[in-house]
Amino acid sequence: MNDKLDHTGRKASSAGLSATWLPQAVFAAEIIFGSPKKNCAGAGICKVNSPTAHNTDTLNCLNCQRAIALVSLGPAPEAVFRFVKSSMGRAVKEKYFSNGHFLVETPFRFGRNFWEGTVQYIIQPGAYPVEKTEHYFIVRFTTGNPTRPE
Repeated sequence: MNDKLDHTGRKASSAGLSATWLPQAVFAAEIIFGSPKKNCAGAGICKVNSPTAHNTDTLNCLNCQRAIALVSLGPAPEAVFRFVKSSMGRAVKEKYFSNGHFLVETPFRFGRNFWEGTVQYIIQPGAYPVEKTEHYFIVRFTTGNPTRPE
């Protein structure tokens, strides 16, 4: 796979034919690694923040392991995170990406409320294959159905 962002995909229609779809959006995000149930320790994604927001989570988390990612939300059940290699240190690369799989210990809920809307996505636990390119680690997460927070 190359480093170009492919904004199109194929999806089976009710008639069994293939139709082209466009993902809802591609947006940049600051990813804080870890488990949300372990105060950002462990494996997975702890938080997804707007990289431009002056947010107290970022300021209070100076020692957090983080990276910038380009996130695309295609049709459920998939969210693609393109983690920018140059945005992370060697320790983060080794801890989260070195064995060819990205581990998510607990479900992680996130929304695009920093960008638009209030729809929430849930990344399901599992070991996800990591595609490596020159500039990105690409992980295709399985998501639960988008929901609206109560």
